[in-house]
Amino acid sequence: MEGISQTPAAGTTPPASSGDDRAWAAIAHASALVTVLFGVLTGGALCLVGPIVPLVIWLVFREKSKFVARHALQATIFQALVVIATIAIGILGLVLVVAAWVGASVLMAAVVGICLIPIALALTLLWGVVTLGLPVAALVYACYGAYEVAEGRDFRYWLVGNWVD
Repeated sequence: MEGISQTPAAGTTPPASSGDDRAWAAIAHASALVTVLFGVLTGGALCLVGPIVPLVIWLVFREKSKFVARHALQATIFQALVVIATIAIGILGLVLVVAAWVGASVLMAAVVGICLIPIALALTLLWGVVTLGLPVAALVYACYGAYEVAEGRDFRYWLVGNWVD
């Protein structure tokens, strides 16, 4: 490809110089599997441990490889935000679901509560889908990032990539 510049655009990280750099950057992104695995196996109790893996990679490579450090920092921030968002949605949703069912139950004597049951049911289903879907969507996105980096392409999480640069 003559005539096409291979230099990275301003504000982007240059491509990894070695296969090891790409592998470590991919591991940082793919460590989202650890976050989800710990979350599933412990009922969410140890999901906070997951972002430690890319954090350790960042600490090790921050002086050695700008490429690995940037991707590890992105993965750390992304995974931490997903954990925080999942916990917040879980708690807020639980409060709303409990309030909806308590309200429907209390008002059932006045027949109004019967009309609230479909709303409470819909809210319960929505809460369940979002609470379970967010970690799955984040895992797919992180694995896509791992794939992109392993193939030698730069990857930036939406919004998070801008924070890191």
